[in-house]
Amino acid sequence: MIEVERKFRLSDQQKQAIEEKLQSRHRDVVTVRQSDKVFLQGIDSFAEFKQGLPIMRLRTEDDTVTLTYKRCINDTGDTVEHELMIGDADTMQAILDEMDYRLVTRVGKDRLEVKEGSIVFALDTVDELGSFLEIEILAENTDNLSGLERQIMETARVYGLTEADIEPKKYD
Repeated sequence: MIEVERKFRLSDQQKQAIEEKLQSRHRDVVTVRQSDKVFLQGIDSFAEFKQGLPIMRLRTEDDTVTLTYKRCINDTGDTVEHELMIGDADTMQAILDEMDYRLVTRVGKDRLEVKEGSIVFALDTVDELGSFLEIEILAENTDNLSGLERQIMETARVYGLTEADIEPKKYD
């Protein structure tokens, strides 16, 4: 799958307004606590990281652990993404260690998540970083990335966000 996503940095006022709007428009609002461990292969920090290198993430959400492989495919941050459920985080981390994936950072966040058709909204409060809204669409291939990016920006405008609010950096 290809993840087409834009992340917007939010002020406290923007976060409150967006949260109220999401909750008023949607019944199926999910709130979770996520704890991520991020691994890079063969390098010890993002200082050595180059676009296109793989990233592995172990995410714990309640009693569920997910392994995610990501690789950036362009300058706008779109990524190839593959996920699978893991039964034992410690064993998976040992496997990653054997494959020379090194733990480089941890990220904790509270997430309010809403799905609207093919669009996923993730309103995040990230430990030590602040509040963000991620708007994401998953695509089967790279055929229409620019169209999906336009769709994300049109959706963002409904929530009062513009290109100026885009946060280009990842949480990690």
